[in-house]
Amino acid sequence: RQRFVALKWSTPPSMTHLRVRPRVSWATTWLLLVVVAATVWSRLRLSDRPPRDILFVGGQPLSHHRCRPRRAAAVGVQGGVRRAAAVEGEAAVGYEEDVGYNLLFETAEEEFGDRRLTASRPFPPYVKGSFVIPSIGQFEMGDRRFVGFLDCFGKLQKFEIDGDQVSATYRIMATGFYNESQKTNTIGPGLLFFETDPPRAPPWYNPIANMPPFAPNDNTYVNTICVGDRMLALTDSYAMLVIDPKTLRVLGNNAWEDDLQDLVCYTGSAHPLPDPRSRSGDDWIDFIGNTGFLSEESTLRIFK
Repeated sequence: RQRFVALKWSTPPSMTHLRVRPRVSWATTWLLLVVVAATVWSRLRLSDRPPRDILFVGGQPLSHHRCRPRRAAAVGVQGGVRRAAAVEGEAAVGYEEDVGYNLLFETAEEEFGDRRLTASRPFPPYVKGSFVIPSIGQFEMGDRRFVGFLDCFGKLQKFEIDGDQVSATYRIMATGFYNESQKTNTIGPGLLFFETDPPRAPPWYNPIANMPPFAPNDNTYVNTICVGDRMLALTDSYAMLVIDPKTLRVLGNNAWEDDLQDLVCYTGSAHPLPDPRSRSGDDWIDFIGNTGFLSEESTLRIFK
């Protein structure tokens, strides 16, 4: 099995492992204080302006971000085109609805493999091969719902293009996080950006139940790369899953036979860079970060 190989930097050799200890100067502190003061002052100035309307889709707000200032708006649909008439200045503003945009924020549990269709015309000759798009696919499990979109269960989509033929495969990622959640019919243990609704409660005897090794933390839907005949799914941590490139099914965790990962390995990157010196095109450069229980020092280890 392929192993991590730590890169050796020629100058200086001692920087094979890059050790980082954050320090903040007085100049940086004063700059941060000035930025905070300017932000507060601008907020106070904007607080006197009239409120802005929020765009709703299907009776629910599309997002918590507000649209451009409008005193009032009447929304209707005519001939498949959504139109908004702004009362302000007696001006009418028309725009086409971004059909299906709201579906990005709804659960899509449908799965299928090798579903084929014929395009209206052939693709250019250089558009040929497999295009894999990782994303989120499920926003809830049982009685709980994710609050942060980036916490949702991952899903993989693959499109194989050849001439005017397109084959699609959609698959929910059967990660350890997803499988454990299915067993209990609720969102299981794991580190999240935002706590679920309703919140999860760790057992009294294990307050760190959401941290490894007590939770899988393998929802690696951010990016995919190919290493030889294997496809790996990545996220911004040390976790990597092996994916079947044909069916998109999860085959298991990628096991490394090295000692680059310490007991407290807290970060990694989902966006490795291809090695420009690689002849096969299958070599990637990435890093992982380790720290200690009682030390403020972090170690970033570069590997290929």
